[in-house]
Amino acid sequence: MALHDAGPALIGAVTDHSTTPPTARNPDLEETGGRGMSIVRALAASWGVWPYPTGKTIWFTLLRDGTPT
Repeated sequence: MALHDAGPALIGAVTDHSTTPPTARNPDLEETGGRGMSIVRALAASWGVWPYPTGKTIWFTLLRDGTPT
């Protein structure tokens, strides 16, 4: 994970080695994963995916005032 201070926004990026596109899930309460995209969609002003042959990077922008789009 990388974070960049861009003044009024915080830009983040998470890279993994899976080529599977990200999807929002509804995991059971006992599951320890599967919440990342739901959190990004709820909080980010914008987000996207950069695919690579060996994985992907999901980037997102968080506005400092907390206002999602």
